Amino acid sequence: MKPIARGGLTLRVLGTGTTLALIVGVSFAVLLRAIFAQRDTARLAVHSQEVLASANRLERLVVDLETGPRGYLLTGQERFLGPWITARVAAPNEAANLRRLAQVPEQRQLAERIDQLVGSYITDYSDPLVAA
Repeated sequence: MKPIARGGLTLRVLGTGTTLALIVGVSFAVLLRAIFAQRDTARLAVHSQEVLASANRLERLVVDLETGPRGYLLTGQERFLGPWITARVAAPNEAANLRRLAQVPEQRQLAERIDQLVGSYITDYSDPLVAA
């Protein structure tokens, strides 16, 4: 029988414990990184939902800007101008909100162009049509 080297078992236990602690530490670091990545992704998803909701609201307002005067012109009833009046006030604010939400330069340019077109539609077409 060979004698056990002095400190042999202690060194093995210490080495195994250190290796295990290193594996747990690396696993924890990987888990933290995944959690932070998931938080960033969730934040971007929420922002995308806000942009889509704003664009959807603006689209509905533009539809009201179009259909209100049409209903009024076809029937002569001023009740059809109710949604148009509401949309006329709300559309520029919603377009400005969409512009504020745009973060990427290309999106910002597109939002600014949409804002210009909505304003032009109101002042150059919709207002004169109802006034006539």
